[in-house]
Amino acid sequence: MVSFGQLRNAKIGELDAAWRAWRKQVELLEQAEDAYQDKFLQGVRGARWQGKDAEAAMGTLLPVRTRIRVSAGEGAAIASVLNSAQRKFAAAQRRLNEAIGKAEGNYLKVGPDGSINFPDALPPRYASWQELQQVARNLQGEMAAAVKDATAADNEVAAALHGPQVLDARNPLSQLQKDAGLATRLAGFDPNNIPPKGVKDPKAIAAWWKNLPEEQRHLMMDAYPEKVGWMDGIPSEDRNEANRTRLESRLTELQAKGGNLTTFEKRDLDRLTKLNDAITKYERKGQDLYLLGLDSTTMEKAERRDGKGSDGRAIVAFGNPDTATNTSVYVPGTTENLDGFPKSMNRAFNLHEAAGIYSKGPVSSIAWLGYDAPDDIVKDAPFGNYADAGGPKLNGFVDGLREAQAGAGNPNGHMTAVGHSYGTTVIGEAARHPGDRLRVNDIMVAGSPGMRVERASDLGIGAGHVYSQEASGDPVPSIGRPGHGGPFTTGGGEGLFPGPRPEWPTVPSDQEFGGQRLITDGDGHSAYWNERVADGDPYTFAGPSTSLDQQARVIAGTYADNDPNNDPTLYGDGGPGEKKETWWQKYF
Repeated sequence: MVSFGQLRNAKIGELDAAWRAWRKQVELLEQAEDAYQDKFLQGVRGARWQGKDAEAAMGTLLPVRTRIRVSAGEGAAIASVLNSAQRKFAAAQRRLNEAIGKAEGNYLKVGPDGSINFPDALPPRYASWQELQQVARNLQGEMAAAVKDATAADNEVAAALHGPQVLDARNPLSQLQKDAGLATRLAGFDPNNIPPKGVKDPKAIAAWWKNLPEEQRHLMMDAYPEKVGWMDGIPSEDRNEANRTRLESRLTELQAKGGNLTTFEKRDLDRLTKLNDAITKYERKGQDLYLLGLDSTTMEKAERRDGKGSDGRAIVAFGNPDTATNTSVYVPGTTENLDGFPKSMNRAFNLHEAAGIYSKGPVSSIAWLGYDAPDDIVKDAPFGNYADAGGPKLNGFVDGLREAQAGAGNPNGHMTAVGHSYGTTVIGEAARHPGDRLRVNDIMVAGSPGMRVERASDLGIGAGHVYSQEASGDPVPSIGRPGHGGPFTTGGGEGLFPGPRPEWPTVPSDQEFGGQRLITDGDGHSAYWNERVADGDPYTFAGPSTSLDQQARVIAGTYADNDPNNDPTLYGDGGPGEKKETWWQKYF
């Protein structure tokens, strides 16, 4: 308990100095983390050291980054607590001093212990001793209230500065979230005001975030990862830190329940464990991963209706997109959910490695499950409501990447949207609206059921920058075109339809669509991202198949490198011995 004398004589300014010192430590730790990540770890990755010894070394080196990060987060929490303490103690001391001043103005003397001594004679302004005694009681109540305020603040600060061995905790990020949460409550943070009202689009969010003090950004990342981790426009490193905290905290929460898990919680624990394991294995193989989004509990309308719980959302990048010369955003299609997300991660990994063969600078490949994908090929995939909801989210994410790139001094990075199956429909929805186009340089789609536009030129980036693949035996373009293809009503026909052909929707792999059709070597609907030789290890790369190689050339922007040998190989370009085909010749 704080005493009257302690509060009266406290040197509150020393708390301000302590807060500033801790704030400086946070900045230094942040610099140390950046140096460790950008210079040391990247240097090790750049050496392409492989094998069991390399994996063991990365298993030792990666936790050091986490320890630096946790130290910075704890430092931010301590700085915030000290700042809150300084304000609360200062307010209590002002209240006490005001009461003491009033007492002295009424001829009352305040003792070292807070007792009040009366004058020998009744002051002229009072009609009776009883009146003066009432004034004294009121002032003593004010002083007691000030001491009570200081004691409450002292108890709060003591609880926040309990000094847990966070770095040695089994789940340090989970403990960090608790500490940061307590610090933000002391500071009066309103989680409903993150970001502030009126700050909605990625550009505004980026500006607001940039202007926050370093320790406030850390506090928000650690205390409210579910909000910060999905804020489009902030740096990828900050989103990654927030989502890593969220992943560990959710795993800790579920593991603590032991055998008392609901059916959905068992499912969630299993898939989050698999996600965490996949991230760990890729990183130990030398990959630089960024967890840019994670939500395993939020449900949209379709998910609430089926009663199975959230399908989950996740975004993972191989390589930092903020500083990448060439970035791809892979959008998966029907049946994709958090349970099977490691498959999408593997496709992004293969794209990253294949594009790296051609890229003149750093590459980032992102697996984006930021929308609720259709669950069933028959009951869900034919309908457009999933694309209606997913398209704007993809736009927001890409806009956020552009803002983060600009903030990192990389405003002209080359970006490609890569879609599979229904994911191509989501890309089409994001790109087809004039005034709100998808801010990418190229679009690459595979096995597309349609993009809701008639021609490639309707996607706003020029038909020459829209690429497609349709593998032998892939039924989705023909099955999906009635629901998602764009209307095409002009021109004559031949073969089965010798006269003017009937109205029929176009898909990207049709010649009539007007885009760039690339060669493939796979078969069926899911072989577009295969390696040249399947080695059974999703965490290593054995070289690209022809289909994957063609996509890699698009992602790396080889068409602009003045070397025609690197250009993607087009199908249906009227070369020697090749007959141009129309959609009905392909299917009838």
